[in-house]
Amino acid sequence: MRHVHLLLGALVLGSCAAPQTAPPQAAPAPVVGTPAPAPSPTEPAPALAHELTPLGTVQLAFSGLNDPDGFTAELVPQALTDIGGIQLEPLATSSFTVGTRGAGGMRYLSASFRVRNAAAGGAAYAVVRQNLTLVAASTASTIGETAISGLQRFDGSAASPAIAQSILPTHTMTLDRTTDLVRPKLGGEDLQVFAEDEVSVAPAGAVRLFPYGFVVRKKGAINTRQLPASPATGQFDGVVTVAVKLPLQANAADDPFRFSMNFAVMDDSRTRVTESVEEQGASSDAAVRAGVLGANTPIMTLCGSSLNTATGQFIGSATTAGNTARLAKLGGNIALKKVALAYGVPGNTRLSVNTAAGLASAYSTYNGAALSFGSGSSRRGGSVTLNAAGDFTFVSKAGDGAPAVTDQLVYRVADNQGCSSTDTTADVNVSGRVWFVNNTGAAGDGRQTTPFNTLLAAQNASAAGDYLYVAQGNGTTSGQNSGLILKTGQTLIGAGAALTIGGVTYAAAGQPASIGNSGGVGLTVAQNNAVQGLSISGTSGGVSGTGFGTLTLTVPSVGASAGPALNLTTGTLTATLDTLNSSNSATSGALLTGVGGTLSVTGTGTAGSGGTLQGAANHGVSISPQNQTLTVTLDRLNIQNNRGNGLLARTTSNETGRALLTVRNSSFTSNAQAALSVEQAAASASRTVLIDNTVNNLTSDGSGFSVSTAHAAAQTDEFIAQNNTITLDPGRGSSTIGIRGLVRGQGTLRASASSNTVTGFSAHGLAWYALASGARADVTMTGNRASTSSGNALEGALVQDGEAAISTEVCLNASGNVLSGPPGLDFDGLYLWIPSGTPMQIQGLTGNARNYLQGQNPGTTVFVDGGAAAGTCAVPTP
Repeated sequence: MRHVHLLLGALVLGSCAAPQTAPPQAAPAPVVGTPAPAPSPTEPAPALAHELTPLGTVQLAFSGLNDPDGFTAELVPQALTDIGGIQLEPLATSSFTVGTRGAGGMRYLSASFRVRNAAAGGAAYAVVRQNLTLVAASTASTIGETAISGLQRFDGSAASPAIAQSILPTHTMTLDRTTDLVRPKLGGEDLQVFAEDEVSVAPAGAVRLFPYGFVVRKKGAINTRQLPASPATGQFDGVVTVAVKLPLQANAADDPFRFSMNFAVMDDSRTRVTESVEEQGASSDAAVRAGVLGANTPIMTLCGSSLNTATGQFIGSATTAGNTARLAKLGGNIALKKVALAYGVPGNTRLSVNTAAGLASAYSTYNGAALSFGSGSSRRGGSVTLNAAGDFTFVSKAGDGAPAVTDQLVYRVADNQGCSSTDTTADVNVSGRVWFVNNTGAAGDGRQTTPFNTLLAAQNASAAGDYLYVAQGNGTTSGQNSGLILKTGQTLIGAGAALTIGGVTYAAAGQPASIGNSGGVGLTVAQNNAVQGLSISGTSGGVSGTGFGTLTLTVPSVGASAGPALNLTTGTLTATLDTLNSSNSATSGALLTGVGGTLSVTGTGTAGSGGTLQGAANHGVSISPQNQTLTVTLDRLNIQNNRGNGLLARTTSNETGRALLTVRNSSFTSNAQAALSVEQAAASASRTVLIDNTVNNLTSDGSGFSVSTAHAAAQTDEFIAQNNTITLDPGRGSSTIGIRGLVRGQGTLRASASSNTVTGFSAHGLAWYALASGARADVTMTGNRASTSSGNALEGALVQDGEAAISTEVCLNASGNVLSGPPGLDFDGLYLWIPSGTPMQIQGLTGNARNYLQGQNPGTTVFVDGGAAAGTCAVPTP
């Protein structure tokens, strides 16, 4: 529930003797998020939810107070320039007295006016008005810091100023002559009291607005207060009665004969009724009036009320005098200061509200009143624990929140002076929903205080958009081992992450939870899910999903014992994991197809702590971005014994996607093909960064690292290999290569290989090729070591610039490399093959290319087969 403070433009309230002009009113600022054109100053907009909207001012003059036959009321004329306010026309008056003069006797006055939905000058408003209210206001010229001015006795002399503070508002009253008791007159119950914050902003020209006034009824209707737009001339659709009571003085000559009251005219969006002090008791008709206006119409009650309804809102009292300190009041010594007392919470969660923000924060106290609270309950069946100081906990009815609902916290408030409320309420807006799971204890209803004890129960109860929270429980997947299938828009949070919604934390981060599935996939995602704070395991899969929209995955680990740890197709991923584990998958250890976004596996700081991907029938990691861009960072993984590549990233020529790979501190062992292979043919450029990795393929024909491109149009791919150790089996045929870069289409490969160690290769330690017309390779090799004992080995490093009759461009910058093979064989440490006839560019070249390169790479034999020229090689982005 929302409350907007009263905003009023320039307001001038004159006295009866000297009426002043109220300038045109500025329109209130629109509520954020509610687009609306700025209304004309002469055409104020209708009030928004829970807002009082200013229209202008009126001053009403009462005379003949002590002459029932001569009592009159009139609208004090405003200047013609005052085009705001509301058009009023006197209708009727009433006056009677009860009690003993000077000893509690009271005079009751009322004056009714016809109301037209028009400015004071008569210009009709073109918008419907609702709950128009005359709100009492004090000015610099009013008496005793009240809304009263021009207070005079019959002889024209000033009456005692103290009387102004004793004039109190009420409903229109009638005297029951059979009992000499007063009671509200049917149809004249127009008194309205407000919470203090509804009138807390003093408008220009007024010192303050008081939290009471008189609301306009619709003539001839009891179930609505709306006044139609654009009334015809002379069409008065509303009626309002201003009613007050004032004490009879000990001496009749001291009674006031005339006075004026000053009001701001407000459009009140909230339909409500007020129970007056005089109607308190068993015969109160306030509930009947509220019911006629609508089933949920709230009833404002004051100290002394015994009215107990589902729509009661305890106001307690209303200040009637005092611009700063309270000087007079209607009711007791406590007052509601927050009309929109409301809290918000997701369904099923525990809302804990401390004393400072609790129910006491909604009240003002006066003259030593001390608040205490009790009788806490919930209209919809939620759980409430309320303490005397007003602090409380609230848990909604199980399942509330989807769709959003408004529950009400029901309570009673009392002071230490005999004032106590009947049931009054604070709204609790329940929006969104969390289902809780804890595999210890009995099965509950899914609320934070009574969680489910199985994932399946939460899955069955939940709906799209819900949160699911899994406690650590007993620290195992027992009871949480059936797997989980998410629904669209759901968020899954484990105890390892804080449960924070809308900036409020309902459960602090602790030890991660674990969920699993001994007979299938651990977690199946739908569309637009977020997962954090728990480890996920399964047999046939860890996390799986197709057409998943966006998936945020921030978890300690994901694993599968007989399938892919990740099996995701078509969507955007934002994933950060400590570890990723897969064994014996019939496909790949991790399978990402048509997936964009980011994947980061960080490890926990030690070798292998990023997890192990092993024994897959295909590849350890298989990445097919298709038309997406996927950024992958893998740290401290073991990728081993897979029957394909350790990692394969592949695109085809009819796609536009790419993989941006960074692999660090990881080991690739005994994979049947390459440790890592990037095959980029899409209409975008790949980037591959390999740092501090270890390759050991002594038991397979697998090679080390390979990046190959085959673009149909020019792209610039990048490849960085730094400080990797690659050990291959020299007896495994004649095709193993430690590090390879190949351009077989349009575009450029910018490659940098530095400080790598390659041993046991059977073809080349390092190899670089540009083999298609229009292809270019910029190769920087520094400080690499390559050696082998294989009799089939060809070169320590091969750099090939084109093929016969195919013109390509290759630029080589090589220094500090030691490239060697078995002695006595026809083996070249560095071989430059330039069959196309186009000279190869060599950075820094002076003189003979062979001699220059041999000087730059001491201990390495160099053979140059073709022409060479000086050039400058481009390098990949660091």
